[in-house]
Amino acid sequence: MKELRFLHISQNTIYNFAEEKKYDNVSQYFPNALQYLHWYQYPFWCLPNTFQANNLVTLKMESSNIKQLWEGAERKVLNKLKILDLSYSKLTTLDLGSSPNLEALSLRRCRDLVQLHMLNGCPKLKSIDLSHSKLKTIDLHSCVNLELLHLKGCDALVELHMPGKCLNLRSLTLTNSQLRTLHIGRTPNLKDLDLNNYNDLEDLHMADKCPKLTSLNISYSKLKTLDLGLTPNLKKLDLKECKNLVQLHVPFGCLENLVYLNLSGSLGFTSFMFDERNATSSRRYESIEDGPLAELHLIAESIERCPLHPDKTLRKFQFECFYKDDPSVTGNLEKLISEGLCACTNLETLSESICGLQRLRKLKLEAYPEAPKDLDQLECLEELCFYMTNMKHLPDSICMLKHLVYLELSDCSFLEKLLEDLGQLQCLETLYLLYAKIERLPDSICMLKRLKTLTLLCCSSLKTLPKDLGKLERLVKLVLSSSKIKHLPDTICMLNYLKCLGLDDCKLLEKLPEDLDRLERLEWLDLRECKILQDIPIGICKMKCLKSLDVAGTSISRLPHDICLLKGVCISGSRDLLQSFGFTSEIQTIRNKDTCFVYV
Repeated sequence: MKELRFLHISQNTIYNFAEEKKYDNVSQYFPNALQYLHWYQYPFWCLPNTFQANNLVTLKMESSNIKQLWEGAERKVLNKLKILDLSYSKLTTLDLGSSPNLEALSLRRCRDLVQLHMLNGCPKLKSIDLSHSKLKTIDLHSCVNLELLHLKGCDALVELHMPGKCLNLRSLTLTNSQLRTLHIGRTPNLKDLDLNNYNDLEDLHMADKCPKLTSLNISYSKLKTLDLGLTPNLKKLDLKECKNLVQLHVPFGCLENLVYLNLSGSLGFTSFMFDERNATSSRRYESIEDGPLAELHLIAESIERCPLHPDKTLRKFQFECFYKDDPSVTGNLEKLISEGLCACTNLETLSESICGLQRLRKLKLEAYPEAPKDLDQLECLEELCFYMTNMKHLPDSICMLKHLVYLELSDCSFLEKLLEDLGQLQCLETLYLLYAKIERLPDSICMLKRLKTLTLLCCSSLKTLPKDLGKLERLVKLVLSSSKIKHLPDTICMLNYLKCLGLDDCKLLEKLPEDLDRLERLEWLDLRECKILQDIPIGICKMKCLKSLDVAGTSISRLPHDICLLKGVCISGSRDLLQSFGFTSEIQTIRNKDTCFVYV
């Protein structure tokens, strides 16, 4: 066996060596001719002194009992050693001063490791993994050929010396350390820099640009400033919970390759998420001929003081921001970030920035104090939503959004009226209002030839509908809930494409139009809680498309006799009401509800 060059023992199943055994007894297993030695779970605390290892190229002993490489801390010259892996071992100290050709070192999860001596002995090292060790000081100033450096979970680390330049370094992971300052020197080929949970980091110094850096994670750090001009090709940037961050330099165009950005808990944002990593195509929206568009959902929260400028008297807000974009749309992220730097952001300036976003397709503003004035600058806008705003009036500029398809005003409880020129929105297909104070709809709404859905829920002040409502020739769904509506315009029966008519909670509605049967395509008629409504027009029996009729909570005491001719219609109401209509055994109950229904 003296000429044995390759030895691989994957498990200690053949020999059951005790730790107290004399190591000379196993010297025969390590002939000096060995070039490759891999012994998983090596049972002894060191290598035998009789083993010179002068031909050894690879030494792997993961999960071993090794505490030191050689008995008595003897130093041996290992000129040919290139790969050393003692991961998950009980190693406490290691001297690599006599391993000049070492290229890969892995001491991952050597939790007892407290000392590593390298001096100038390992200039050829390309890969180092010291993750989850207890090292306090790591000196790598001679490792100029490093390509991979992993120092994850080194929570005892207080001092790290990097080379002044590390031209081949591609990946650096350093988390949970106690370092306050990190100098990474010149690293022009660095692609991945992971400083996640580096809680004490206050300063990050880059000697020069990192043009190849695509992933940067500095979340949960104490970093105060960051210049993204040094990282022009980033694809992923995570600055989550960097609560001390006060300055973020974002040159125009430096984020054009970004597909993921997390600023939640940093700057003026309680949440800021931008994630395009799962986008299936860069051309997601084709309603505008020129290509892909962006989306913004901004939620404002009023706070008492700005953490960065506690003495300023401006109104103070923090924001949750959810943003979707395409790499071809440049400048938008930079504008959003620069305007949301602190809680005392000037809202007028922020609104100007929102209106200056390029190719914005969808805009949602929640708890935002007032609507931006210059919305007409958003030439590509298709969807506009306001939630829980305090605005009383909409800006006139909305009527100039020639591509607007969807307009939603939810919980805008101070909104008193809609724009008189709303009919200019020739592409509008959906108008949705919830909890608005409006008393009437503008007559121009009847000019919306493409409107398909009109929803007016809990608009308790609404008294009338436009007389020419029947001109909405494409309307498919009309949902109305108002406690002051008494009559419906007769022209409603001209809505030839109407399939859904919801009149839920119209408590003062006295009657339905007599020629309701002209709505030949109507499938769903909801009359719930129309408390004083007593009759249904006889013509309903001619509505062959009708599938659902809900009369719960009404004063209707009888149904037209011929309603049984409408096969398959579901009639809903209370059990007593359905029984009064003559239905008995057919009645079914909706689980956990008082409402019953019957199929005709």
